[in-house]
Amino acid sequence: MNQKAKEKVLEAEKVLKESKQAAEQENFHSLKKSLSLESSSKSEIKSNSSASLPNQALKLKNSKLKKKINEKINSQTSQFYDDFDPDTPKEAVERFVKAKLIVLEEEVEQVHKENTELKKKTKTLEDALKTKEEELKTANKIINQKNIALNKLSKENLDLKNLNEKILEEIETLRKVRGFKQLETSHNSKDLKLLEEHEILKNNYTKSQNDLRDLQLAYKQTEHQLIGEVKRMEKQKLDLLQAFKKQMRLIEILRKQKVIISLDPSANDDFAIRSASANGHADVVKLLLADSRVDPSAQDVIRWASYKGHVEVVKLLLSDSRVDPSANDDFA
Repeated sequence: MNQKAKEKVLEAEKVLKESKQAAEQENFHSLKKSLSLESSSKSEIKSNSSASLPNQALKLKNSKLKKKINEKINSQTSQFYDDFDPDTPKEAVERFVKAKLIVLEEEVEQVHKENTELKKKTKTLEDALKTKEEELKTANKIINQKNIALNKLSKENLDLKNLNEKILEEIETLRKVRGFKQLETSHNSKDLKLLEEHEILKNNYTKSQNDLRDLQLAYKQTEHQLIGEVKRMEKQKLDLLQAFKKQMRLIEILRKQKVIISLDPSANDDFAIRSASANGHADVVKLLLADSRVDPSAQDVIRWASYKGHVEVVKLLLSDSRVDPSANDDFA
C-alpha cells in the first residue's frame, strides 16, 4: 500500500470513529438489501429445482434469472462497495460480487443434479417396496385359502368321527341282541369295512395336520423374509432422505454465503482473504488459508478481523503460522 493509500485509510478510520452510529445503521441497511437480493435469488432457484421442466425451458428460465440477478447487482453495487476496504476499486468489488454469484449458480446447479438422482433412487426403492408389499398380500391370501380348506377338512373329519362312533355303538348294541351270533358272519365284513374307512379317515386327518404345519412353517419363513426385506428397504429410504436433507442444507449454506473464493485468491493484494476477514466469513477464510497462493499476513488481514470483532476468523488466522498478530505495532 503506497503513502497516499495509507493516508486515505487513516482518514477513513477517523471519520468512522466520529460517526460510528451512522455507519452501523448504513451497514445494517446494506446487509438487509443484500439478504433481500439473495432471498429473491433463493426462491427463484428453488422453483427451478422443484419444477420438472424440459431442459430447454429450464435453461431459458435460468438465463432470465441470471439476467435479473445481474440487474440487481448493478443496482446494489454502490451499497456493497461500503463493506470493503476503502482502497479497493469499485470495479474490483463489482467483479468480486459477480464472480460470487456465478460460482453460486454453478454449485446450486450441481446440487440440483445430485438431488434429482437421489429422487430417482428413492422412487425406485418405493416401487420395489410396493412390489414386496403386493407379494406379501398374495402370500397372506394363499394362506387364508389354505386355512379355510383345512377348517373344512377338520369339520368333515369330525362329522365322520361322530358317525363312526355312532356305528360302533350300534355294533355293540347288536352284539347284545339275541341271535347276534347268527348275524355275526354277515356283519363281520361290514365291521371290517367300517374299520378300514375309519383308519383311512384317521390317516387323512393326520396328513391334513402335517400339511397345516408345513404351511404354517412356510408362512412364517416367508413373513420373516418379507419383513427383513421391508426393513432393509426402509433403511435405504431413510439413508437417501438423510442424504437429500444434507444436500438441501448445503444449498442453504451456499445461498447464505456472502463471500466466495475467486478464480485467483491472491489477486488484488490478497483482496479475497481481506474481504472475508473484514466481513466475518469464517468458512471462506478457512478455505483461503488452505490455498498456498493466499498470504494471510498481507494487507492487515488480522487487523480488520480484530477491529470488527470476528472471533472465529481471528482464531483461524492465529492458528496459521504465517500470521503475526504483533505486526504493525500490535495494531490488531
